[in-house]
Amino acid sequence: LICGNRVLVTQSKYYYIQVYELDGKFVSRFGSSGNAKLQFSLSYGLSTNEYNGDIYICDSSNNRIQIISENFQSKSEFGKYILHCPRDVKLYQDNIFVLDKSNPCLHIFN
Repeated sequence: LICGNRVLVTQSKYYYIQVYELDGKFVSRFGSSGNAKLQFSLSYGLSTNEYNGDIYICDSSNNRIQIISENFQSKSEFGKYILHCPRDVKLYQDNIFVLDKSNPCLHIFN
């Protein structure tokens, strides 16, 4: 996912997100294993809100979408008790589309 002048890459096996420069130079990573804020259990899809820079991350085994700021600070989460292994998230206009693997359907949040 290109976010500003950075590239974000999910690392589901390692429970973190890697951050690179546009030229491929490694910058940093964030996240760890768990179910608290900025912790992940199988992170998959990423999307960004083009209006405010927020980043949406599918936290699959925690059955939620985490929202973080463009400065990688936790903002909120949603989807617990609704999602069952979200794999991809996309934003379009005022809607958030989430593809759910274990409950094979497309959820639409607004």
